[in-house]
Amino acid sequence: MRAGEVLNILDKKISPSVKWKNDPSGLLVGDKDSEVKAILTALNPTLEVAKEAKKKGCNLIVSHHPLFKKPVNGLVEGEYYSDIIRYLIKNDISLISCHTNYDLMSEGVSYLLAEALGLKNIKPLVPVSALNELENYPPDDVSDNFGLGSIGELKKKMSLKEFCSVVSDKLGTDSLRIAAKDMKTRIDKVAVCGGSGAASWEFAFKAGADVFITSEFNHHFYQEAAYYINIVDATHHSTEQFAKIGLKEYLKKVIGGSVSVFYSETDTDVVISLKQLK
Repeated sequence: MRAGEVLNILDKKISPSVKWKNDPSGLLVGDKDSEVKAILTALNPTLEVAKEAKKKGCNLIVSHHPLFKKPVNGLVEGEYYSDIIRYLIKNDISLISCHTNYDLMSEGVSYLLAEALGLKNIKPLVPVSALNELENYPPDDVSDNFGLGSIGELKKKMSLKEFCSVVSDKLGTDSLRIAAKDMKTRIDKVAVCGGSGAASWEFAFKAGADVFITSEFNHHFYQEAAYYINIVDATHHSTEQFAKIGLKEYLKKVIGGSVSVFYSETDTDVVISLKQLK
């Protein structure tokens, strides 16, 4: 199987045409005609992940986050992006990224987060028709196949305090930041958005969610949003960590045993809490 064939398999599930403007997705490093020996899925294509790929005999990395966050003006040793690119090229490792197109599919990153939190009746939070930042707007498909974030219901109602403990446990983080008026509030309907989803809090409120889980709220978002809805701000990594598992499971299901697929074990959150140092 060649890298281009893997990309085609991914494109069938994760549409390459529904994404943010100028978002780097698809084959970012490598050759479509290169023969794939094994695949490593990851959230972030870091240098540690690239070294893990080589160690496991994987010559293709499929990540959620892309490598290029800003223009690279040179490939000089000792610089963050340059060192990753140089290592990938030197070791003949290709890189495919499924970024905002994976965020915007109905069973994508946020759906996986909602599933991990045990929600039921999961559906998209923000309709794709409301997203004018898309590369192709208005989108051809405005059905529930696409959308940003997810909303669902708990199988059993609980207090916000109890639910925050569940979130901390399921996401494996003690770095939650909570903005709420009353921790005893009963929680039934939950909205989530993997990654930086603070701007979607109004959709969560209007959809009747009791709490909104995402990451990277700033001070002013906290002040306004918490007036209307309970906010649980987890880390970017913890809310998107299930992306690499979803990618692995999909590829294994379609490819079968012809190519081995692993998910990264070195791809961990770069930010830690003070408690983790004790």
